Amino acid sequence: MKDLKIEPYTLNDNEEALAMERQCVQGKSMAFSFQRPSFHARSEVYENYKIYCAKINNKLVGISAGGEKFVTLHRNRIRTVYFYDLRIHPDYRHRGIAKYLNDAVVESFGTNVNCYYSLIAGQNIRAFEIARKGFGAEVVIPFTYIIFPVYKKLTLDSQYENSGATEIHNNFMEHNEKLEFVPDFDEKKLAGHVTGFKNSISGSSIWTNENLLCERVERIPLHFRIYRIFSNVLRPFISLPVIPQKYETLKSWILYDFFAKNVHSAHQLLCHINNLALSKGKTFLYILIQNGDPNLFLLKKTGLRYFKLPYYFLAKGSTIPQQDVKIYIDIRDI
Repeated sequence: MKDLKIEPYTLNDNEEALAMERQCVQGKSMAFSFQRPSFHARSEVYENYKIYCAKINNKLVGISAGGEKFVTLHRNRIRTVYFYDLRIHPDYRHRGIAKYLNDAVVESFGTNVNCYYSLIAGQNIRAFEIARKGFGAEVVIPFTYIIFPVYKKLTLDSQYENSGATEIHNNFMEHNEKLEFVPDFDEKKLAGHVTGFKNSISGSSIWTNENLLCERVERIPLHFRIYRIFSNVLRPFISLPVIPQKYETLKSWILYDFFAKNVHSAHQLLCHINNLALSKGKTFLYILIQNGDPNLFLLKKTGLRYFKLPYYFLAKGSTIPQQDVKIYIDIRDI
């Protein structure tokens, strides 16, 4: 493309990248933008990452990033690159800029990469299909984002102790021996880790994107706006989920390495984390789980109110997970 230049991101690109991202609203009826202290803050959780910019007449019109990671797949250690943070300015879409950016990221990591992968929200089917075809996915594995609203204190009859991320991860792996696509685990790189809880039959770590990649509400469906009006009137009398308002930053925690032996233990662990989240002013708990995972069944049977959104793992390359493989999601990728 004439006048298009693809070049590595520098600190001088930060402000323009943040300004462009504010224009890249994601979602359809419920739409979000992302707020972050710097565009590259999210990338710094990876040992080796690359960010590339697309510029036309020195104006930033697109950006994309990739993070290198080694994972275990079928007992072999393979080299992967995770694609993320692809943004194209609304005025410059449908010109093939995304392909130029992704090609630059691929080239920067060399030729001995076994697997390229990405994670994509699926609530906007049209956007998902465009991303899937543009990425060239050879396998698409469905996940479900379970979202628990935090709005009242829940009853507990179980005890939990604080635990470090490494210990909970090891316990999680013991409960999920057939997991594939497991990366090297380094607690020092978990910049968003908050805390963790466990007992003999359940446990989970907690992550926040507060200092990395916050979600800001840009558009709310009419039925949610109506619900919010009524809930604000009734909230002094009964406990109801909080519906965010336009331009509000979501106060959420993400649970990872979540494991539970049965429905009761899953329920109690969620109750414990819910009560802590409530005391810290959080309004949502998120858990991303692969479709077909027994933990997904347990979570849905807890009796707690929840919302759900589709999510997808996409991969291509010489060594990739098959459709029926249960894979591990690295919390840094979310």
